[in-house]
Parts: sequence; C-alpha cells; structure tokens
Amino acid sequence: MHGARSPLPHRVLSPRRCFARVALVLSSTVALLAAAGPAGAIDLKNDFESLQLREYYVRVGLVKDAATVSVTPEDTFYVHDQRGAVLFSGPGGTKLSFTFHDTRPAKPIYYQLLETFDPNRRDEAEGCAEQARKSLGLEVQVIEDPRQPVAPSAAGGPPPPRRWVAAVGPYTRKADARYISPLIRTEYQPEFFETVEFAAQGWVEARNAAGVVVARAQAYLGIRPERRDARIATADTNSQGASNRPKDGAEKQRRYRGLMEVWVNPSGRLSLVNRVFIEQYLYGVVPPEIGHSDHKEAKKVQAVISRTDVISKLRSRPHAGWPFDVCPQQHCQVYLGADAETEAGCAAVDATWGQVCTYRNDIIKAVYFQCCGGVTANNQDVWVGDPVPYLQGRYDAGASQLSPDLSDSRDLERWVDSSPDCFCSPRNGQTPHYANGRFRWRQTVSAAELAKRLRRAGYININRVLDIRVISRGRSGRVKTVEIVCDSRRPFRVEYDLAVRRALGNLPSTFFVLDRKYDAEKHLTQVVFKGAGSGHGVGLCQAGALRMDELGYNYVDILKHYYQGIDIYRIYR
Repeated sequence: MHGARSPLPHRVLSPRRCFARVALVLSSTVALLAAAGPAGAIDLKNDFESLQLREYYVRVGLVKDAATVSVTPEDTFYVHDQRGAVLFSGPGGTKLSFTFHDTRPAKPIYYQLLETFDPNRRDEAEGCAEQARKSLGLEVQVIEDPRQPVAPSAAGGPPPPRRWVAAVGPYTRKADARYISPLIRTEYQPEFFETVEFAAQGWVEARNAAGVVVARAQAYLGIRPERRDARIATADTNSQGASNRPKDGAEKQRRYRGLMEVWVNPSGRLSLVNRVFIEQYLYGVVPPEIGHSDHKEAKKVQAVISRTDVISKLRSRPHAGWPFDVCPQQHCQVYLGADAETEAGCAAVDATWGQVCTYRNDIIKAVYFQCCGGVTANNQDVWVGDPVPYLQGRYDAGASQLSPDLSDSRDLERWVDSSPDCFCSPRNGQTPHYANGRFRWRQTVSAAELAKRLRRAGYININRVLDIRVISRGRSGRVKTVEIVCDSRRPFRVEYDLAVRRALGNLPSTFFVLDRKYDAEKHLTQVVFKGAGSGHGVGLCQAGALRMDELGYNYVDILKHYYQGIDIYRIYR
C-alpha cells in the first residue's frame, strides 16, 4: 500500500516562460496557435493575449460527410459567412437544416513548407522563395499559410491576417512531394503539408423548419450563439456521418458548447464541425474516457493527457485536408459534448487548467489505452518508428519492479496464465466497466471463422486457413508479426498492432498466445487466442491509473509512472 505523496513535485511555469521552453512544439501546432512552421517563430505577445482570452480552440468533426445536417441553438444565435458577416439571426429553439448545391470534389495538393513570415513581411517571403529557387532548382512560391484557419474568430470577428509561407509545390501526387524531401533538407527544415484545393467550393444553404432559405454562402456557414455559455443541439452520432436513431425512430439530440460550422468538404458534401475552446472540449472528453467513478486524481490524469493529446494532434493533423482537427471517436478521443459533462470531470479539467506533459521541452504524444494486462509496451514494438524514451514498456507496479522480458512465447504463456500483482489487476481494486474481462481474455475461433475474419478485414481470396504462426514479438510479449498460411494464396504476413488485431477479428490486444488444433493432415481446425489487456499497450493504462488513485498516488505520480522522464507544465492559465 502506497501512501499519499507530498505536494505536487512539478513546476508550474508562467505562460511567458513556458512558451520559451516549448516553442519548438508550439511553433508547429496547427490552428491552435495559428503559429509559424518549424523554421518560424511564435508571436509570444499575441499568442499570450489569445490564451488569456481563452480563444484557443479545437475543431471537432461531428459529422464528416453528409448530404444534409441540422442544428438547434438553445438561445439567440447568428448565422454568418467566412468573413463573419451576419446573414441571419433567430431565437433559441429554431431548427436549421443545411444543404449544398453546385459543388465539386476537392483536389488534393501537397507542399513542402520552407519558412513562415508575418503578414507584413511579404517582401522577405518573396526573397526567401527566390533564394530557394536558385539553390534548390525547384518551383518555390509564396502562399498564404495553409495551416491557419480561415473561419471567423471565436468572438465572431474576421479571421486574423494570414501569414506568408515560402513553399515548394504544389504537387498533385503525394509521392512527388515526398521524393524531393532529401534534396530540400540539405538547406532547409521543411514541413510536409497535405491540404485540398477546391476547384469550385459550391454553396451552403440554411433552411428553417418551413423550408425557407434564410442564409446562403460560399463553402461555409457558421452558427454562433449570442451567449458564450449557450448550447447548440444536433443529432447524436455514434460514427461520423451516421445518425444514432433509437428504436422508436426519433432522432436523439446531443448538445455542444461553442460554435457550429457547416463546411463543403473535400468530397463536395457537408461536414458539421463543433469549434470549441480546448478546456470546454475537455469537459466533454474526460467523463467518457475515464468513466464516472469517484477517482479525482485519475480524472486529473485524464484531463492532462487528453489536453496533451489534442494539442499533439493539432500538430500531427490526423484529418489533414478536412475542415476539422479531430474526430469525436476513439480514433482521436471520445468527445460527447455538453451532455456528457459531470461536476467531477469539469473540476478535474479546471484543477489542471492549461497543464500538459512535456519531455525535453516538447509536448509529448500522450497515448493511452484501457488495460495493459500487467506490462506496458515499447512504442517501436507496436508502431513503425524509432524508440520514444517516455513510451518504453514497464511492469505496471511499483517503481522498483523491472519490466519482464516476455518476447519468448513460453514465458508469455506462463504470464497470461498467471495473475500478476499489478495496478490494473481486477483483484486489486475496482475495475472500470470498459476493462471488465480484459485483464485476461480468451477467444476460441474455428479455421473457417478465422478465414471469414480475414476476408472481412480485406484479405480477399482466402478459402481456408491452414495455419497461423507468430513470427516475432516485442519485449512486452505483444505480437509484432503473424504469418497466415492458406490454400488459395502464398503465405503472407501481417505486421504491427492495429493491422494484426483487425485481421484476426478486432482482438482486444496483440498481447496473446496461440493454442492451435490440427486435423490428420496437419491443417488448422481451431485456434484459441489466450490474451491479456485491452488496447495497444503504449503509454498510460487507464485501469492502472484508477488503482493508483485508490492507493493514494496523486495525478503527477501517476503520469510519471506511465510516461518516464516527463515534466508537467502549464502553458496557459
């Protein structure tokens, strides 16, 4: 039993000092900071003032691709175009439906961004482009910074002036833009950027309940409530673009803070986007991600890593080319809006306001998952890439416990058959509902069913699976490569966590051993997957964090247990 720790061991920096410490990461954060690229500099004064006004936001794609979307503001609202000009206003309770016409799909384009310049430094940007043309022998032009948002500010005013970027391109093929990277890196530190260019953006129309068009604009319409704390309702979605309708046929509504935006998207249809301040976004993330149990420190952990994660995703752009930064599903983080908020969840966000995890002055990739099964994984064993120091596997117990080497299947089988004394073990405390049956699990699958799973995952022309073998594992025991032998094609291999789990039927994890049975011809008839844990296994184990909370660890202790060598910094107040 571990007693409560002393007061928080981390330093909370002033915003100005912290910006200097994390300038490297913030300078490339897209949309959040509207800042310069890797070769640029942050405007500390303006960025700091924006933070003080809490004007940094995230755009959540509630509906990715649809023919029509609808919203119902609960209070007085305004509909405006991209420049912030008000086209219509109405009272709360007015339902608006949005449609499009005269649109064409977007054209993908790719750039290598060289250097970024403030709006009043166009001449310097042109000089940089001219020098790059001569030294690289490539087509270089000055463009408006494509990383900056073009929608009105959160207060309803016009977008900020666009920065200038000296960019190589555009290219219509990603391979061409990637091919020139080695040449450019001899003189610059380029940022590869993927975006879209609309040949014709088309029109968005808003109609009232009577079907009358009340607003119409090119490519975009925004819905801004008059009161900042007002909510806007829209159809609840359990996947982007799919409505979640109850059995009675009624459309379930879910309410959201912030603004709503309707965009013509790259497919020439509509995306519904919730633009919301990051802290308010977290109000709707923490409860669905960590659960509703009474674990105050674990909720603070979730608030910090979710804040860190969304900022990291603003930089990595998992939905590049689309008019939103993150999706509301597990692919990014589960976000259920204002209706999912709880008093305890909001308190955890407020108690950690502005705090993120950093490693050597860079915001980390704060990945997390449900249950590790007793040992976390090395990032390089789960995804392609180099080892990340703070994402190396460890035994999920006290600091003195060393991580076991489970790369040998025989050692792993003994581990899976046992119940090690670790934080996420269900015998050690309350198990969160999402981890029930996940600390240890078993699936029995016939060879015929395994073939069906492979076909559903896209491995076509498979009639019969003759065998399945584990070719390699990481130190934590998680499968890196499996080989499938079948009668209708040559043996093939599937590598790394998500691909393996999907191919084999969305298994809870790759932390498993195989128990196989064969017929007289030594062909596979049945395979038993005996496994541990749920999720990819890298970073923070949510089930373990809840148990550490019960044992008296504070949120900083928990974060530093799962992310080795990190610090906690407050980048804004």
